[in-house]
Amino acid sequence: MANITHKKRYHLNQMDKSPLSEPKLGDIIYNLQNATTLTELAAIHGDVLIGGSDGVTSAIQAGVVLNAMIGANAVSAAKVKVVARTLTVAIGATSATVTNAADENGIVLGAYFNSATADATATAITSKRFVPATGALTVTVNAAATAATTIVVSILQV
Repeated sequence: MANITHKKRYHLNQMDKSPLSEPKLGDIIYNLQNATTLTELAAIHGDVLIGGSDGVTSAIQAGVVLNAMIGANAVSAAKVKVVARTLTVAIGATSATVTNAADENGIVLGAYFNSATADATATAITSKRFVPATGALTVTVNAAATAATTIVVSILQV
């Protein structure tokens, strides 16, 4: 790609309708083409490089960040995760309940029948009741199960 000329830079800036407080397109392209260091590239958008003078503290392999590359407490454990809870509606029953303390303050994302334990009469999940304070989960089906029926419920733990 050829470098942008001053004439083309001016023309792009004239066509750019962004607010006056923002950099114009022609200037951005010009600065990107003429930056020679990471520091200059970062400065174009007001970014600050973290690490050594070159902005890199050590090489990062494809998709791998080792604990030694990040400072203590720089990254904490995941704050949320999705878990699957399995409930079994017994023969003759219309509901099943499970309680898991890890699910306290969680959010029910959805529920579905496990196809391996499909039942001819219990064909629809009519309600899901979740008590965030205790992690208690109750699922109700539309009719009494004629076979043990497994339901999987996805919960977002927060």
